[in-house]
Amino acid sequence: MVKTAAVGLKQYLKDWKSLILVCDGGSLDDTREVAESVEIPSGIERIVTTYRGIPGKGSAVMAMIEAADLAGAELLLLFDADLRSITPEWIDRMSRPVLEMGFDYLTPYYLRHKHDGTITNNIVYPILKGVFGVEIRQPIGGDFAIGKRLIKRLINREHFNHLTARFGIDVWMTTQAFTSGRVGQVGLGTKVHAPKEPKNDLTPMFVQVVYTLFRMLIIYEEIWREGKQIRVELVSDEFSDSIEEIPIEPRDLITEISYAVRNFGPLYERIMSRSTVRELISSLDRIPIDLWVQIVYDFAVTFRRWERNRRKLLRLLLPLYLGRVGSFALETKDMDSSQAEVVVRKNAECFWKMRDYFINRWDESDQK
Repeated sequence: MVKTAAVGLKQYLKDWKSLILVCDGGSLDDTREVAESVEIPSGIERIVTTYRGIPGKGSAVMAMIEAADLAGAELLLLFDADLRSITPEWIDRMSRPVLEMGFDYLTPYYLRHKHDGTITNNIVYPILKGVFGVEIRQPIGGDFAIGKRLIKRLINREHFNHLTARFGIDVWMTTQAFTSGRVGQVGLGTKVHAPKEPKNDLTPMFVQVVYTLFRMLIIYEEIWREGKQIRVELVSDEFSDSIEEIPIEPRDLITEISYAVRNFGPLYERIMSRSTVRELISSLDRIPIDLWVQIVYDFAVTFRRWERNRRKLLRLLLPLYLGRVGSFALETKDMDSSQAEVVVRKNAECFWKMRDYFINRWDESDQK
């Protein structure tokens, strides 16, 4: 990835001074040694370093933002370390809209396998669509372009906390961006990276991302209360048909629904509306989208007033999320990823259509 990025910088930003910064958190996987040993074109500077503070992706990203600010950079490009599908052209597509068109922030717009990006597809993308009215397909995609104006805002670490310093960083940056600047989406083809298995790999990420997302709903209530759809420009929409298969076992995930109801039923009655709980009890073999919207909105409302450990609250949502992932996998089992993408977008529209449910529940919580 370092070599590919360097080639792109050399080819497309030859008139700009460029620096590749690899920021490692002290991992034991030879990240620094590999990054330092890769041969890159002459004229491209490279720094491989470690950061201090809370271990996590957010701390690493903030170290890069601080470095960009100190250097007076006009543009910061961020790419996840496990990315395998990056090409030199990505540098051009992500840099030009910031440097030549005045964008403050660019998110990736690419096709992913239908079983990839499950937190994005089932929670983050539809929540931002439903509550804020903002159409950002990959708000936590990991690959971003940040302009100088937004760098100056992010450097202040407004609303940054210990979970933002981990996997909450992407949704934190994206929300800061669309509430203050010009945001676009840029087509990057297909994303290929090291995918995460929903049941075994995503628990810490799930809690950190959703915690940060729900905090943003509280912090930016004044903005989403306006009820206006926020325009996000699609700079380009190039997709690719080449995509790696990601296997998933839907039935194994769907069993999480009955497990959750059996073990956490009384707690769900405190968290969700009576109608939501009734529908959940009668839907142990799957979670349809309308029920899923109510579940997520109910949890978001309860999160706002929850006086105990909010991370434990979100762990109660986790098995229902797994059940929804399994339900979606069954619904789309005979579809390819392009066809499943249509379903994901329709599901996000359900969050927008049921926005009044969320607002009514939010307002009801004020009266308690």
